[in-house]
Amino acid sequence: GTETPEVVKKRMDRAAQESEVIEQYDYIVVNDKIEQCIEDTHAIIEAAHCKPFRNERFIQTVREDLYRMKTETN
Repeated sequence: GTETPEVVKKRMDRAAQESEVIEQYDYIVVNDKIEQCIEDTHAIIEAAHCKPFRNERFIQTVREDLYRMKTETN
């Protein structure tokens, strides 16, 4: 490779540290096949857009509509 042994050692030390808490990660993307990595990353971004805290206005609108519909039928 093009990296010095010191850089490689530093990267490996960091990887070993990260592996100790890997279960706490939200997602794992393995960067060995670029196309798959890109696809996985896009999927994670799409999923993040669907999280409830990012859709509070939509949730409130649905609740209001459902409440209104419920009161209209009673």
